[in-house]
Parts: sequence; structure tokens; C-alpha cells
Amino acid sequence: MQSRVSKHRKKTGVSKRTVLLMDGHPVVREGLASIINDAPDLVVCGESDSAASAVSAVSALNPDAAVVNISLDGSVGLELIQTLKATYPELPVIASVLHDVEELAPLAMKIGASSFITRGNVIEPVRRALASA
Repeated sequence: MQSRVSKHRKKTGVSKRTVLLMDGHPVVREGLASIINDAPDLVVCGESDSAASAVSAVSALNPDAAVVNISLDGSVGLELIQTLKATYPELPVIASVLHDVEELAPLAMKIGASSFITRGNVIEPVRRALASA
């Protein structure tokens, strides 16, 4: 499997930081991908719609950061953050929370998330997480 970033680098010679999106909702993934891909220094390298495929996607794509929806597969997103941090401790993992579950953000940070995003707040948390990695 070849990531989109590899194709991008081949076409432009420009190196962008890669982000893997993990969210069960295609519309949310598409929106986040659009916002991230519009940033001059970031590109979405892949997407995962379930926790089951997320770890293998990280292994295959080797992203610079991952955005994980806390409510992925019900409530499995928090467990996925823990698994990713245990398996890939250097990978910045940004927890994605909806407005009605913002109280889960501190819990996500406690279990290993580098930062969290809410609606309308995407690019800067990804950049901060990558800068601290």
C-alpha cells in the first residue's frame, strides 16, 4: 500500500507532515481531510474508519501524527489511543471530540493523547503535537 504522501512527494518534491485520520463518519473524515490538506505543511496520508483497521494503518502508512475520534466504534477510541501510544510511543495522537463529549478531552490527555481538537479547531493542535514530538 502506498500512502498519498509518497505520491505527493514524488510529484512536488515538497515534504509535508503526514496525518492519519481515524473516524467512523465519512463526512467528518472528508471535512478534516479537506482542512488538513489545505494547510501548506500538512497532508492526510490515509484514513481508517474503525479501531480494528487503525493499528495496521499506522504500521502501513507510518504517519507523523494521528487524529483519533474518541467515540470511534462506540467508545473504543479511548482504548485505541492507549494502544497506539503503547505501540508507537513517539506518534503524536490528537483526540477528536465532539462538542457534546468535551469532558472526555482531559481523559484522552491523561491516557496519552498529545492534544485534542473540537469542531473548528484542527490545524493548530496538529502542528503543536508535531512540534512537541
